[in-house]
Amino acid sequence: MKVNGYEIGPGADLTGADLTGAALQGVDLTGANLTRAELEGALLTGANLTDANLSNANLSDAHMDNANLTDANLTGANLIRAGLMGADLSRAEMSGTLMIREILMHANLTDANLSQANLTNAALGHANLTAVNLTDANLTGTTMAPATNLNRADLICGNLTAADLSKANLADANLTGANLFSAFLFGANLSKAILVEANLTGASLSHAWLTSADISRADLSHADLEHANLDDANLEDANLTRANLTDAKLEGANLTGADLTDARMPDGKRHY
Repeated sequence: MKVNGYEIGPGADLTGADLTGAALQGVDLTGANLTRAELEGALLTGANLTDANLSNANLSDAHMDNANLTDANLTGANLIRAGLMGADLSRAEMSGTLMIREILMHANLTDANLSQANLTNAALGHANLTAVNLTDANLTGTTMAPATNLNRADLICGNLTAADLSKANLADANLTGANLFSAFLFGANLSKAILVEANLTGASLSHAWLTSADISRADLSHADLEHANLDDANLEDANLTRANLTDAKLEGANLTGADLTDARMPDGKRHY
């Protein structure tokens, strides 16, 4: 099969190929080399790109819904505004990838490496990000609702400012040093999550599950924790200044050294 003069097929060498806007729906490009390829606006819906090399490729505005990118290399690729709804990106290498305003709803990113990736304002509702690596990733304004699975995800030092994580599953996730300023975590599952030194200033955590979570030295000032479950959580040296803990559960929680200045406690009274 030839497109724009290029031979298209499994294992094809398409290094630097110009496939801008090409119609490649359902094609088999297993193991193909698409390094630095121009694929802006390309139609790759349902394409098989298993183990393909797309490093530094331009995939902006590409249509890749339901594509198979298992074990693909997308390091440094440009995926701005691309559509990957329902795509399989399990174990994909995506470090440093640009994914601004990306549509990844229902996508499978299990065990994918997205360290230092830019996912600003991306849509990840119902996506599976089990054990994904998002270390130092930019997730500002990202929508991970509803019910995105981030179980065992690595979000160390990730930027989740104003991200929507309502009802997301973050059980056993590592959010050490993450920036969750004004993040929306209503009803999220953060049981056994690591939030050491995380910035949760002004975050909405009402009805969230934080049982046995390590939130030591975290900044929860002005956070809304109404009806949150913090049983057995470690809040040692945490900043809870002006936090709302109305009707929160704190059985077995460690509050040693925590700053509760002007915090509203479970009984509705303020702590002075």
